Amino acid sequence: MGRTIRAAFAAIALMASPASAGGLDGAWRIVEISGVDDGVDHAGAEFILLENGRAAMSLGCNRMSATPRIDGERIAFGPVIGTRRGCPPPLGEAEAAFIEALRAARMFRIDETDRRAQLLDETDAARVTLERAD
Repeated sequence: MGRTIRAAFAAIALMASPASAGGLDGAWRIVEISGVDDGVDHAGAEFILLENGRAAMSLGCNRMSATPRIDGERIAFGPVIGTRRGCPPPLGEAEAAFIEALRAARMFRIDETDRRAQLLDETDAARVTLERAD
């Protein structure tokens, strides 16, 4: 393998490392989704940023994953993939709103005092609120 290809793989590995996650790495509970008043099983709603750089998520019905690109406090999610179980209303609508919120996310902020993080859109509006899981 050439030096350039090895360097490219090394750069990709660094981008996916927890050190580049800006503190968003680890396990979080999804506590609020913009525009969703009902349908979220807060006990089972989770967002986990894995060591390999992928995010694993669920609102209590389908399992989803995506690869976020993180640069400082900027974030952009790649395509969201997941299982396709028929979720009872209003959970199905909550999942659709969550996926749309991930697509709209452009930045994140972490409040370590509150142990919360927010995924923000381009207008700085909170689209998803997360709480650090114990």
